Amino acid sequence: MRFRRLQNVIEHLDGRREFPRLSIGIGSPPGKMDTRAFLLQKFSPEERVQIDTALEQGVDAVRTLVLKGFSGSIERFNLVQKYKFHRV
Repeated sequence: MRFRRLQNVIEHLDGRREFPRLSIGIGSPPGKMDTRAFLLQKFSPEERVQIDTALEQGVDAVRTLVLKGFSGSIERFNLVQKYKFHRV
């Protein structure tokens, strides 16, 4: 389903695939745990705190993007890895 939503955005941008995206990762399932089971399980109290923090940072990132533009935002929020365009 995610692919279809991204494809819809791409279509609205006249086929351009390079655009800023907010992505919040959840990591990989531990060991050989089924991916669906991992995605659908309840969050632990620690994970809930991490998610709430990530959502607050996401809102701040979008606000900064709107107010300061992409160039002024990317350095502040992409602390772990350099920004790169991901192709769909």
